[in-house]
Amino acid sequence: MLRLRFNNGCFMSQSSQTKWIIFALMLTIIIDVMGGGLVFPLFPHLFLASNSVLMPADASLSTRHIYYAIAMGLWPLGIFFGTPYWGAMSDQAGRKKMLAACLMGTAVTYVLGGIALKTSSIWLFMISRLISGFFAGSFALAQAAIADVSHPDEKARNMSWITLALSIGLVIGPFITSVTALPELAKWFSSASPFWFAAILACLNTGSILALLNETVTQENVVKVTLIKALTSFTFIFTDKRIRALAWISLAVQMGWGFYVLTVPLFLEQRFGLTTHDIGLFFSVLGITLMIMQLLIQPQLFKRFSLRVLFIFGSTICGLTFLMGFIFPYLPAHWLIMIIGSMFDLLTYSALMAICSNSVTDAEQGKVMGGAGALFGIAWVINSSVIAPIVNHNILIPFILAGLSFLVGAILMGLCRPFQGDR
Repeated sequence: MLRLRFNNGCFMSQSSQTKWIIFALMLTIIIDVMGGGLVFPLFPHLFLASNSVLMPADASLSTRHIYYAIAMGLWPLGIFFGTPYWGAMSDQAGRKKMLAACLMGTAVTYVLGGIALKTSSIWLFMISRLISGFFAGSFALAQAAIADVSHPDEKARNMSWITLALSIGLVIGPFITSVTALPELAKWFSSASPFWFAAILACLNTGSILALLNETVTQENVVKVTLIKALTSFTFIFTDKRIRALAWISLAVQMGWGFYVLTVPLFLEQRFGLTTHDIGLFFSVLGITLMIMQLLIQPQLFKRFSLRVLFIFGSTICGLTFLMGFIFPYLPAHWLIMIIGSMFDLLTYSALMAICSNSVTDAEQGKVMGGAGALFGIAWVINSSVIAPIVNHNILIPFILAGLSFLVGAILMGLCRPFQGDR
């Protein structure tokens, strides 16, 4: 196994192969998340604006909320079906091939989304969201590849480099959308433009993976993987005694983050009238916040505390912070809530994924990361299925649910015995 050693939070590779693996995976996630970040700030406009290309002008606000929730929910539903499949396939056929397949499929779905907006076809748009989720396995595969080349003691820090790449993509993608949404550039760009940009990025990303990534799985397994078998294997995260408690803990915090992320764009648009430009900047700042946490704060915390302690601490801070979203429904307060909540969600996520990875064998890394991705899909499908009636009643209630979900995760981790992977 290739191993990395750290010096003041920065990785130093013991081989040029490891260095290229880390670089290629970071580049992959940056470009992939840029594509998603280009599209995400558009959603409130696509469903709530009076001049929406998808919704009739006379549609009620409750109807718009329902379609917004469906569009948001189809993507994680696709993740639930796709991520275990790509994870299991990558354990056998290799990470590189499966990453390239995911990225090429993602490019196609962005094209479908752009066509849907050009033709005002809400159903084609919904189909593109479902298929996009199915191919959204690159993050889980990148985490599995990092696990392939990491010593157990270093997995949390190494995986956080992938999260740093996610942060960079979250800065650049929404910023591009915020710029293209400026009124003075309206004659040059449309609501479909970010989808075309994202499709081009996904194609370029496929090329970078094929050219730069060194395969991290060296032994191929001839056992055939089917979609049904992959979905069946997902159940092992709820039944395997090594990680079944972690699955429920992960479900709780993923639902907490989902309640926040799915609600905050609607909240910003409805309560304060923020535009696509403003929401894009909001999420760019979120990405900058994650970068600061990753580079300056998180490495120091990993040196001093166990993964279990960091998870409990981060999840508790997230819970209390998001509860403040209900108590203080003011724009300056929500900027602060976003900054604090996203920083400690990153800490919570990094610690939990490292514990999960350390708790299984090397041959199960794709399987456990695929299962974690599917778990994210389940959580967000649940979020999306209930969010429309909730926000129709009171748009602040999801902030309460987000806070409580994180607090439940912290309590469950505190009640459980220390895990094998807590190092």
